[in-house]
Amino acid sequence: MKMFNPPHPGETLREDLLPALGLTVTEAAAALGVSRAALSRVINCRAAVSPEMALRLERWLGAEHGGSADVWMRKQVAHDLAQAEKAARSVIRRIKPLAPASFESIAASPAPMRAIPSKEVN
Repeated sequence: MKMFNPPHPGETLREDLLPALGLTVTEAAAALGVSRAALSRVINCRAAVSPEMALRLERWLGAEHGGSADVWMRKQVAHDLAQAEKAARSVIRRIKPLAPASFESIAASPAPMRAIPSKEVN
């Protein structure tokens, strides 16, 4: 699987958004209702854009201006997948793909697939 190298969404905030808006990290953090340190971790690519941060960005920027939470989460997932692919490339290559016939037997099975039950902790 060949993946491109998508930027961390924090780079978009740092390189494009904040300069275009003429805002400092401190001002943007206040607008988002987060600490300067929390926003700094994101824009310096040391922390991921969390679902909560994506919702904050959506509210602040407005979905109609490209600030939808879905867009921010897709950017983060694309970045994370590319990083994981690089880090685990040799391990992933050793996994043998499931044969197509296996899927046919699953589809023909009368019992639906179910999640594996988790063990209860006593």
